[in-house]
Amino acid sequence: MKFHYPMQNLLNIKEKMEEQKKMALGQAQAILAQEIKQLQHMCSRQESSRRTLVDTMNKKVNAKTLQSLYQALKYFEINIKEQENHVTLARNNVENKREQVKQAMIERKTQEKLKDRAYLEFVKQEAIKEQKKVDEIISFKYSL
Repeated sequence: MKFHYPMQNLLNIKEKMEEQKKMALGQAQAILAQEIKQLQHMCSRQESSRRTLVDTMNKKVNAKTLQSLYQALKYFEINIKEQENHVTLARNNVENKREQVKQAMIERKTQEKLKDRAYLEFVKQEAIKEQKKVDEIISFKYSL
């Protein structure tokens, strides 16, 4: 007789859900990497502007030029703070997705353990049936 797990559909659903959550985690990690890269780019542009401002201060330049460079630095500071918030949100999202994957894995493994237990019980019952058949055959032979 063939083993049939009555909750196989549920196990299949749990496996699909886990795969979907893993894909969502991968997407969240890609977004985080993109946000970090953008932050690094902004920081390097800010540093470049800072060096330009320092170099310009050592030269004879009018006040408007210095003021525009200073405003550019302030602009970068504001954007960097905003981008740091984006990175924090992306990190939190990744952690949330990671937790969801972990939970989905636990649920799938629980279903797999239940399936394994059901299979072991099935094998045990099949062995008992087989032993009964053997006993019947033996008792029939001796009764003749």
